[in-house]
Amino acid sequence: MSAAPKPTTPCPDLEKCNSFLRRAVVRNVTVQFLLDNLTKLGCTPPAGFMQCQKCDDTMSGGFGVAEILSDGRKTIRPELVICSNHMKNENHVNKVLVHEMIHAIDLCRTKMDPFNNCVQHACTEIRAENLSGECSATEEVKNLQLPSSQFAGHQQKCVKRRAALSLRTNPACKGKENEAIEKAFHACYADTYPFDRHPH
Repeated sequence: MSAAPKPTTPCPDLEKCNSFLRRAVVRNVTVQFLLDNLTKLGCTPPAGFMQCQKCDDTMSGGFGVAEILSDGRKTIRPELVICSNHMKNENHVNKVLVHEMIHAIDLCRTKMDPFNNCVQHACTEIRAENLSGECSATEEVKNLQLPSSQFAGHQQKCVKRRAALSLRTNPACKGKENEAIEKAFHACYADTYPFDRHPH
């Protein structure tokens, strides 16, 4: 794991976001570890795989762009997007990057269909929320989601809450998010691959 970066100014612009992204690839050991694992799995990221963009919605980032194949089936084009206009600082970029790379690893190592299978979508969101550090007690306190008196059990509650928000963006899963999360939670929360243990 890399040391926490020094506080930086907010980065609503693409140039700052791209600078943070380039720095993460060469300096952040967690990002390097995940990139190495993608390559070992046979999913070497293509050129332009990671990019910053300005986004219209409130999401921090995303993985995979839906493409329609000639036979009408949906597939995912590998692409990792960081929403530059929603990034707070370099640390935020790093956490979102790790989150989206967990999705990339999940799609590489399994035959997932997150567009249509809500339990599979829930699983990759649970893993990404749990392993990225976005649900650490420090992050939750900073985001005003965790009173300091309620540390016990905060990680699981945060993972479920944030996974539900992600599932609601999938039209196939809207209204089914809590059921899908409960079905996937036990196995997917315990799955720390490719880490030997929980990294945070």
